[in-house]
Amino acid sequence: MSKLAGKHIVITGASAGIGAELARQLGAQGCRLTLAARRCELLQQVAEQVRQAGGQAQVAVCDVAQREQVLALAAAARAGFGEIDVWVSNAGHGIRHRVLQAAEDDMLEQYKVNCLSSLWGYQAVIPHWQDHQRSGQVIDVSSVGGKAGFPFAAGYVAAKHALSGLGDVARQELAGSGIMITTVYPGSTLSDFSRAVLDRTDGTITSSLSGIKRRSSLLVRILSAEQSSAHVARCIVGVMLRPRPTAYPHPGATFAAILNNFWPGFVLAQIVKLRRGI
Repeated sequence: MSKLAGKHIVITGASAGIGAELARQLGAQGCRLTLAARRCELLQQVAEQVRQAGGQAQVAVCDVAQREQVLALAAAARAGFGEIDVWVSNAGHGIRHRVLQAAEDDMLEQYKVNCLSSLWGYQAVIPHWQDHQRSGQVIDVSSVGGKAGFPFAAGYVAAKHALSGLGDVARQELAGSGIMITTVYPGSTLSDFSRAVLDRTDGTITSSLSGIKRRSSLLVRILSAEQSSAHVARCIVGVMLRPRPTAYPHPGATFAAILNNFWPGFVLAQIVKLRRGI
Protein backbone atom coordinates (compact mmCIF):
# COMPACT_ATOMS: atom_id res chain seq x y z
CA MET A 1 0.00 0.00 0.00
CA SER A 2 1.25 3.50 -0.84
CA LYS A 3 2.52 5.69 2.00
CA LEU A 4 0.14 8.35 0.66
CA ALA A 5 -2.98 6.18 0.76
CA GLY A 6 -5.74 7.90 2.69
CA LYS A 7 -3.91 11.23 2.89
CA HIS A 8 -6.08 14.33 2.40
CA ILE A 9 -4.45 16.58 -0.17
CA VAL A 10 -5.73 19.93 -1.46
CA ILE A 11 -4.68 20.96 -4.97
CA THR A 12 -5.38 24.42 -6.40
CA GLY A 13 -5.34 24.89 -10.15
CA ALA A 14 -6.55 21.29 -10.46
CA SER A 15 -8.77 21.65 -13.52
CA ALA A 16 -6.00 21.17 -16.10
CA GLY A 17 -2.26 20.87 -16.69
CA ILE A 18 0.05 19.95 -13.82
CA GLY A 19 -2.74 20.13 -11.24
CA ALA A 20 -5.04 17.72 -13.08
CA GLU A 21 -2.19 15.30 -13.79
CA LEU A 22 -1.11 15.43 -10.15
CA ALA A 23 -4.69 14.65 -9.09
CA ARG A 24 -4.81 11.59 -11.33
CA GLN A 25 -1.49 10.29 -10.04
CA LEU A 26 -2.53 10.81 -6.42
CA GLY A 27 -5.84 9.12 -7.13
CA ALA A 28 -3.87 6.02 -8.14
CA GLN A 29 -2.09 6.29 -4.77
CA GLY A 30 -5.43 6.04 -2.96
CA CYS A 31 -5.53 9.63 -1.71
CA ARG A 32 -8.51 11.75 -0.71
CA LEU A 33 -8.36 14.93 -2.78
CA THR A 34 -9.97 18.33 -2.59
CA LEU A 35 -9.68 19.80 -6.08
CA ALA A 36 -9.95 23.55 -6.51
CA ALA A 37 -10.07 25.87 -9.52
CA ARG A 38 -12.45 28.34 -11.15
CA ARG A 39 -13.78 25.98 -13.83
CA CYS A 40 -16.27 23.68 -12.12
CA GLU A 41 -17.10 21.48 -15.11
CA LEU A 42 -13.45 20.63 -15.74
CA LEU A 43 -12.93 20.00 -12.02
CA GLN A 44 -15.79 17.49 -12.04
CA GLN A 45 -14.17 15.66 -14.95
CA VAL A 46 -10.83 15.44 -13.12
CA ALA A 47 -12.61 14.29 -9.95
CA GLU A 48 -14.23 11.44 -11.85
CA GLN A 49 -10.83 10.43 -13.25
CA VAL A 50 -9.46 10.40 -9.68
CA ARG A 51 -12.26 8.08 -8.57
CA GLN A 52 -11.68 5.78 -11.52
CA ALA A 53 -7.98 5.63 -10.55
CA GLY A 54 -8.88 4.48 -7.05
CA GLY A 55 -8.97 7.70 -5.03
CA GLN A 56 -11.65 9.90 -3.52
CA ALA A 57 -12.34 13.43 -4.67
CA GLN A 58 -14.44 16.48 -3.86
CA VAL A 59 -14.42 19.75 -5.78
CA ALA A 60 -14.51 23.39 -4.72
CA VAL A 61 -14.73 26.42 -6.99
CA CYS A 62 -12.09 28.89 -5.84
CA ASP A 63 -10.40 32.00 -7.20
CA VAL A 64 -7.03 32.00 -5.45
CA ALA A 65 -6.61 35.72 -6.15
CA GLN A 66 -9.20 36.26 -3.39
CA ARG A 67 -7.94 35.62 0.15
CA GLU A 68 -11.37 34.90 1.59
CA GLN A 69 -11.95 32.22 -1.04
CA VAL A 70 -8.68 30.48 -0.17
CA LEU A 71 -9.62 30.46 3.52
CA ALA A 72 -13.09 29.17 2.62
CA LEU A 73 -11.49 26.43 0.51
CA ALA A 74 -9.56 25.13 3.53
CA ALA A 75 -12.74 25.11 5.64
CA ALA A 76 -14.72 23.29 2.94
CA ALA A 77 -11.90 20.76 2.49
CA ARG A 78 -11.88 19.94 6.21
CA ALA A 79 -15.67 19.71 6.31
CA GLY A 80 -15.62 17.09 3.55
CA PHE A 81 -12.54 14.97 4.24
CA GLY A 82 -11.28 16.02 7.66
CA GLU A 83 -7.86 17.43 8.49
CA ILE A 84 -5.61 18.39 5.57
CA ASP A 85 -2.27 16.57 5.29
CA VAL A 86 -0.77 18.36 2.25
CA TRP A 87 -1.71 21.64 0.56
CA VAL A 88 -0.48 22.15 -3.01
CA SER A 89 -0.52 25.74 -4.26
CA ASN A 90 -0.42 25.07 -7.97
CA ALA A 91 -2.73 27.69 -9.49
CA GLY A 92 -1.06 30.37 -11.56
CA HIS A 93 -1.07 32.23 -14.84
CA GLY A 94 1.19 34.50 -16.88
CA ILE A 95 1.17 37.68 -18.95
CA ARG A 96 3.40 38.35 -21.94
CA HIS A 97 4.49 41.99 -21.93
CA ARG A 98 7.52 44.24 -22.15
CA VAL A 99 8.77 45.48 -18.79
CA LEU A 100 8.61 49.16 -19.81
CA GLN A 101 4.95 48.78 -20.80
CA ALA A 102 3.93 46.65 -17.80
CA ALA A 103 0.68 47.94 -16.31
CA GLU A 104 0.22 48.25 -12.57
CA ASP A 105 -3.02 46.24 -12.58
CA ASP A 106 -1.34 43.38 -14.47
CA MET A 107 1.62 43.36 -12.09
CA LEU A 108 -0.62 43.33 -9.01
CA GLU A 109 -2.79 40.55 -10.43
CA GLN A 110 0.29 38.45 -11.19
CA TYR A 111 1.50 39.00 -7.63
CA LYS A 112 -1.86 37.93 -6.19
CA VAL A 113 -2.19 34.76 -8.27
CA ASN A 114 1.45 33.64 -8.32
CA CYS A 115 2.60 34.66 -4.84
CA LEU A 116 -0.07 35.92 -2.44
CA SER A 117 -2.25 32.88 -3.15
CA SER A 118 0.50 30.76 -1.57
CA LEU A 119 0.72 33.06 1.44
CA TRP A 120 -3.02 32.72 1.93
CA GLY A 121 -2.62 28.95 1.66
CA TYR A 122 -0.10 29.08 4.53
CA GLN A 123 -2.53 31.12 6.59
CA ALA A 124 -5.39 28.75 5.79
CA VAL A 125 -3.73 25.53 6.96
CA ILE A 126 -0.63 26.10 9.09
CA PRO A 127 -2.26 27.74 12.15
CA HIS A 128 -4.73 24.84 12.29
CA TRP A 129 -1.84 22.36 12.25
CA GLN A 130 -0.08 24.31 14.99
CA ASP A 131 -3.20 24.50 17.16
CA HIS A 132 -3.60 20.72 16.95
CA GLN A 133 0.16 19.97 17.17
CA ARG A 134 0.13 18.28 13.78
CA SER A 135 2.76 17.98 11.10
CA GLY A 136 1.95 18.89 7.52
CA GLN A 137 3.37 19.99 4.18
CA VAL A 138 2.70 22.90 1.87
CA ILE A 139 3.99 22.58 -1.68
CA ASP A 140 4.35 25.73 -3.77
CA VAL A 141 4.57 25.09 -7.50
CA SER A 142 6.83 27.92 -8.62
CA SER A 143 8.98 28.10 -11.78
CA VAL A 144 12.63 28.40 -12.70
CA GLY A 145 11.43 31.94 -13.44
CA GLY A 146 11.52 32.30 -9.67
CA LYS A 147 15.30 31.78 -9.78
CA ALA A 148 16.25 33.53 -13.03
CA GLY A 149 14.37 35.95 -15.24
CA PHE A 150 13.42 35.55 -18.87
CA PRO A 151 12.26 38.19 -21.36
CA PHE A 152 8.68 39.43 -21.78
CA ALA A 153 7.35 38.03 -18.49
CA ALA A 154 8.01 40.81 -15.98
CA GLY A 155 4.93 40.26 -13.81
CA TYR A 156 5.20 36.49 -13.74
CA VAL A 157 8.94 36.40 -13.03
CA ALA A 158 8.75 39.11 -10.34
CA ALA A 159 5.91 37.25 -8.59
CA LYS A 160 7.71 33.91 -8.73
CA HIS A 161 10.87 35.49 -7.32
CA ALA A 162 8.73 36.83 -4.49
CA LEU A 163 7.27 33.36 -3.97
CA SER A 164 10.77 31.89 -3.74
CA GLY A 165 11.65 34.34 -0.98
CA LEU A 166 8.34 33.77 0.78
CA GLY A 167 8.96 30.03 0.92
CA ASP A 168 12.51 30.52 2.22
CA VAL A 169 11.28 32.75 5.05
CA ALA A 170 8.41 30.43 5.99
CA ARG A 171 10.78 27.42 6.12
CA GLN A 172 13.09 29.27 8.48
CA GLU A 173 10.27 30.44 10.75
CA LEU A 174 8.77 26.92 10.89
CA ALA A 175 12.06 25.01 11.25
CA GLY A 176 11.77 22.16 13.73
CA SER A 177 7.97 22.33 13.90
CA GLY A 178 7.25 19.28 11.74
CA ILE A 179 5.71 21.52 9.08
CA MET A 180 7.54 21.53 5.75
CA ILE A 181 7.34 24.19 3.03
CA THR A 182 8.49 22.72 -0.29
CA THR A 183 9.06 24.89 -3.36
CA VAL A 184 9.02 23.11 -6.74
CA TYR A 185 10.69 24.86 -9.68
CA PRO A 186 9.48 23.41 -13.02
CA GLY A 187 10.94 24.53 -16.30
CA SER A 188 8.92 25.01 -19.49
CA THR A 189 6.03 22.54 -19.33
CA LEU A 190 3.58 21.21 -21.90
CA SER A 191 0.24 22.25 -20.42
CA ASP A 192 -2.68 24.63 -20.80
CA PHE A 193 -0.62 27.30 -19.02
CA SER A 194 1.19 28.62 -22.10
CA ARG A 195 -2.03 28.69 -24.12
CA ALA A 196 -3.74 30.75 -21.40
CA VAL A 197 -0.99 33.39 -21.17
CA LEU A 198 -2.36 36.87 -21.85
CA ASP A 199 -0.47 38.70 -24.61
CA ARG A 200 -0.38 42.47 -24.09
CA THR A 201 1.67 43.06 -27.26
CA ASP A 202 -0.87 42.25 -30.00
CA GLY A 203 1.06 39.12 -30.88
CA THR A 204 4.38 40.80 -31.66
CA ILE A 205 6.19 39.10 -28.77
CA THR A 206 4.74 35.70 -29.65
CA SER A 207 6.08 35.95 -33.19
CA SER A 208 9.43 37.21 -31.92
CA LEU A 209 9.73 34.28 -29.51
CA SER A 210 9.03 31.89 -32.37
CA GLY A 211 11.92 33.43 -34.27
CA ILE A 212 14.21 33.14 -31.25
CA LYS A 213 13.41 29.44 -30.92
CA ARG A 214 14.26 28.84 -34.59
CA ARG A 215 17.63 30.57 -34.20
CA SER A 216 18.55 28.88 -30.93
CA SER A 217 21.58 26.63 -30.74
CA LEU A 218 21.20 22.92 -30.00
CA LEU A 219 22.37 23.54 -26.42
CA VAL A 220 19.75 26.25 -25.84
CA ARG A 221 17.01 24.05 -27.30
CA ILE A 222 18.02 21.22 -24.96
CA LEU A 223 18.10 23.52 -21.92
CA SER A 224 14.69 24.99 -22.75
CA ALA A 225 12.99 21.79 -23.95
CA GLU A 226 9.45 21.39 -22.66
CA GLN A 227 8.78 18.74 -20.03
CA SER A 228 5.46 16.93 -19.65
CA SER A 229 2.90 17.71 -16.96
CA ALA A 230 3.13 14.04 -15.95
CA HIS A 231 6.87 14.42 -15.29
CA VAL A 232 6.34 17.46 -13.06
CA ALA A 233 3.49 15.71 -11.23
CA ARG A 234 5.72 12.69 -10.53
CA CYS A 235 8.29 15.04 -9.02
CA ILE A 236 5.63 16.57 -6.76
CA VAL A 237 4.46 13.12 -5.66
CA GLY A 238 8.11 12.36 -4.91
CA VAL A 239 8.48 15.30 -2.52
CA MET A 240 5.34 14.16 -0.72
CA LEU A 241 6.90 10.75 -0.20
CA ARG A 242 10.29 12.23 0.77
CA PRO A 243 9.70 15.83 1.92
CA ARG A 244 12.49 18.29 1.25
CA PRO A 245 12.79 22.08 0.91
CA THR A 246 13.08 22.37 -2.88
CA ALA A 247 12.76 20.28 -6.04
CA TYR A 248 13.77 20.93 -9.65
CA PRO A 249 11.96 18.67 -12.16
CA HIS A 250 13.81 19.95 -15.27
CA PRO A 251 17.62 19.49 -15.12
CA GLY A 252 18.27 21.64 -18.19
CA ALA A 253 16.20 24.57 -17.00
CA THR A 254 17.78 24.28 -13.56
CA PHE A 255 21.26 24.44 -15.07
CA ALA A 256 20.26 27.53 -17.07
CA ALA A 257 18.94 29.24 -13.92
CA ILE A 258 22.13 28.44 -12.00
CA LEU A 259 24.23 29.68 -14.91
CA ASN A 260 22.29 32.94 -14.94
CA ASN A 261 22.87 33.44 -11.21
CA PHE A 262 26.61 32.78 -11.32
CA TRP A 263 27.51 33.99 -14.83
CA PRO A 264 24.84 36.55 -15.81
CA GLY A 265 27.08 38.33 -18.30
CA PHE A 266 27.45 35.17 -20.38
CA VAL A 267 23.72 34.47 -20.35
CA LEU A 268 22.91 38.06 -21.28
CA ALA A 269 25.32 37.89 -24.22
CA GLN A 270 23.56 34.78 -25.51
CA ILE A 271 20.17 36.48 -25.23
CA VAL A 272 21.46 39.51 -27.15
CA LYS A 273 22.60 37.20 -29.97
CA LEU A 274 19.24 35.43 -30.07
CA ARG A 275 17.24 38.66 -30.03
CA ARG A 276 18.80 40.14 -33.18
CA GLY A 277 16.06 41.43 -35.38
CA ILE A 278 13.41 41.81 -32.67
